[in-house]
Amino acid sequence: MSKDLTFDNEFLDRVSEAHQQIELDNIHQLEGNKHYVLNLLKDNDSGVSQLLTLYGEAYAMKEARGGKQLSGKDLIELGLSSSDKEEAKGLRKMRDGLAKLYDAKGEGTYDKFVSWTENHSDFTYATIFDAIRACFRKDTEPKANPKPTDLKAFAVKVIESIQNRKFDNDEQFDAKEVEEIAMLIGLQVMPKDMIAPAPAKKKKVA
Repeated sequence: MSKDLTFDNEFLDRVSEAHQQIELDNIHQLEGNKHYVLNLLKDNDSGVSQLLTLYGEAYAMKEARGGKQLSGKDLIELGLSSSDKEEAKGLRKMRDGLAKLYDAKGEGTYDKFVSWTENHSDFTYATIFDAIRACFRKDTEPKANPKPTDLKAFAVKVIESIQNRKFDNDEQFDAKEVEEIAMLIGLQVMPKDMIAPAPAKKKKVA
């Protein structure tokens, strides 16, 4: 069974109309007008509402066939991706925005965006999709726990391991070995032009 969905002409016509309406909505959107953005969500005839409905219908079709996410071809049919890489990049903001609003994972993202917009004191976004991206940008919320890729957290872990003379595998190091570990780390981050070349070995005189 093909992993791609097959949309009829009526569905594709609705997709085209939704994108045309989004273009009109973006033209009428005055930068900084959060009330206009909120009205787009309440208006069933707005481009974002129409496309959100179509996105939901497509997702339901996919789930009915046992699928968990829309394929690349499905997204192209919905006008949310493209076989052209550059064009696909430009559509990513819209695609990600609809995914957030659809709230496929049940995280309450739709309500969060509405609340975020209503309480935003300095709303300066030109389109609803710019606002959605800003709302869910990762750096808008402090991290509860630093990830393993957090450089500062990793540095602290290394420093504490050196101070405790013990790493994750409980291998013990004596004072001299700890000094060597610290020196090797320092040499890795030190600019090469600051590292003095090793002295040349003296040739033995026959």
